[in-house]
Amino acid sequence: MNLTSRYNRFDAGVPAPSDKLDAHFDALSDKLDTRFDALSDKLDTHFDALSEKMDAHFDALSERMDTRFDALSDKLDTLHHMLAAFPDHPATKSVSPRTLTDYGAKLSQQIDAPSLAARYAPSLRDKIGSMNAWQIQELCFNHAENEIMNDLQQHDIDRYTQITMCACREGIDLSRVMRVVGIVMRDQLLQQTGQLPRAQTDPAFPGDYSTLGMSPA
Repeated sequence: MNLTSRYNRFDAGVPAPSDKLDAHFDALSDKLDTRFDALSDKLDTHFDALSEKMDAHFDALSERMDTRFDALSDKLDTLHHMLAAFPDHPATKSVSPRTLTDYGAKLSQQIDAPSLAARYAPSLRDKIGSMNAWQIQELCFNHAENEIMNDLQQHDIDRYTQITMCACREGIDLSRVMRVVGIVMRDQLLQQTGQLPRAQTDPAFPGDYSTLGMSPA
């Protein structure tokens, strides 16, 4: 083929090599664009689904945390109220044997604990038996905080009201007022039964009994 016929071939509409390459690149570019668009759509769909799941998990976690924080807040409020119920000045000393503080003596005077103890102490004489001093103390505490209050509520409403008003006025629990009665009643029973042990003779109830206002046996 001579040069003239070669030029005539291009003039006849036969594509040049560069035109074919452009066409291939255009077709490839279209395919890549289509695939990238499809991939992008899939990724968007997956990310949207993942985002929804994460939002749902975070919402559920947030609700659980809110519930637990609310429960913790309620417990702290309850603890605060419980601590607020304790008197700044305890009625009894944290020593053994239990004795009244100045505040406890004040409560004893307000409710006339000695007369109340003398009224109910005889009912415990038969229950004492061979109890040691510590056991007598626990018996008196339980009797004062339970049986005495129940009996007063049923048979002596005026005395019951006097004691409950004392607790209300002082801002303390009723059982703390009755603990004062229990100590006074314990002292009366120990004196009546002659049980005035000292630490070396009664290890179950160590302490200095001179604080009870009694003389050692």
